[in-house]
Amino acid sequence: MKKYSLMILLLMFCTFAFSSVYNLNDYVAADDQQVEFNVCYGDWPDGMLSLADLNGATNGGNWYVTMIDMSATWCGPCVAFIPEFDSIAQEWEDNDQVMIMTALMDMNQPYTCEQWGDMGTPGYPLITNDGNGYGDHMFNWFNTGNAIPSTVFLTHEMQVYYKANQTNFYVANQKIQQMLDDCPQNNPDMDDDSILNEDDNCPNDYNPGQEDIDGDGLGDVCDDCNNMAGDINDDMVIDILDIVTTVNIILSGGINSPDFDSCTIGDADYSGDGVINVLDVIQMINLIVNNFARATDDLSGTAFVNFTPQGSDLLVTIRADVEFSGVEMGFSGDEMPFELNDNFHITVNQRFQNGINRMIAFSMLNTPFNQNQAEFVIKGGAGLTPADVNIIVAGADGSELSLTKSLSDNIIQTGLYGFSLDSVFPNPFNPTTGITFSVPVDGNVKMTAVNLQGQVVDVIHDGFESVGTHTYRWDAGNFPSGIYFIQLTSGTMTQTSRVVLMK
Repeated sequence: MKKYSLMILLLMFCTFAFSSVYNLNDYVAADDQQVEFNVCYGDWPDGMLSLADLNGATNGGNWYVTMIDMSATWCGPCVAFIPEFDSIAQEWEDNDQVMIMTALMDMNQPYTCEQWGDMGTPGYPLITNDGNGYGDHMFNWFNTGNAIPSTVFLTHEMQVYYKANQTNFYVANQKIQQMLDDCPQNNPDMDDDSILNEDDNCPNDYNPGQEDIDGDGLGDVCDDCNNMAGDINDDMVIDILDIVTTVNIILSGGINSPDFDSCTIGDADYSGDGVINVLDVIQMINLIVNNFARATDDLSGTAFVNFTPQGSDLLVTIRADVEFSGVEMGFSGDEMPFELNDNFHITVNQRFQNGINRMIAFSMLNTPFNQNQAEFVIKGGAGLTPADVNIIVAGADGSELSLTKSLSDNIIQTGLYGFSLDSVFPNPFNPTTGITFSVPVDGNVKMTAVNLQGQVVDVIHDGFESVGTHTYRWDAGNFPSGIYFIQLTSGTMTQTSRVVLMK
């Protein structure tokens, strides 16, 4: 009897979890629009948000078009999507008719809502708590193929306009603009200053004269700092004094530095990407020395970074296929000084503050490292792993080089891709589940299912895979309910994840 009761409860759960999925061109039901979600990151009146709040027909006439990213805190591809999604949110932050938000599941597994929000550009986007477990609320309503992350675009009338497992900056902006163009309530001049929003340097604020004293593209009436990017000391000239201050900002925490005010930090973000790092320094030096201002990507290439323990120290060797003139490293722990071998024309700036070691190395004349290589020694750093050390290598034009990381000459990461069993979803599952993994190099990859006795019960995949992220689906319909382990193997590297088959 208990067995049948459990089956009935499971069927009820599945019916509840999957009965309200909205597909392309569907309208969100009125009852679902009224469901309130707790806003755990960002500002929203009363801290509770519903889709009805975004529908002009139910909120008193304030029409929105909406983009929602549905993610879970344990999902590796979701984490990788954060920077691009934040850039989309920033692109539309001045448009009062666009709502861009994340519906985040499974808090604290392992990230809190605040940690998730701060991983990208702090302050972006608005995040709501979408509950715990597979099938809660927005994910259940809008997911694409039970995949995560999923994105959905909703018109001003709460109609599903577009859905994707993910998206990119270009496609997202295109879809948002199309929805705005189709919205009869769209106001092309929101501040009534006779300047269309697309041409207005402050579209929400009346400024018919378009005054912009610092020439940063942001009108004076909405420019809190009224400063020029790179002009840290506000003397209307970018020079070595601004470089020195920018370096100090980086060494004290970058965009989150507690030692400088928001306007100073905003000026130091010379590239305007929401991050302050060695790339900003190199681009500012180029403006001073060579009179060109931004990265051209002409020198975009790859830096090969090898970590080798040497006694109690860690040797970090960088070799690049193009010229590079800046390096930034950082890691947490006890104080460990940095040393640079040779490259005597390079200045090494370092600081230990609040338990974090930071280093930035460059030349004030933007002279590249000798023979496109550099050797740094982290004193006492033999216990550090490549994952512990954040590193940025700047091309001579200020572009960021793609990284290939190796440990004692064994490649463990290429670009964003390391050897990683990123997610198994859903879990528990019945009878199929999706397995997402990443590999840093081209080669043979084997993925198996193993029972509690350590026996291989199924070979899910065994073959060549290229660098990047891949997903395979395991159909366990022929296996009994229970606990299994998904084992991923490539060369000498192995990772395992526990899964539960519940029939």
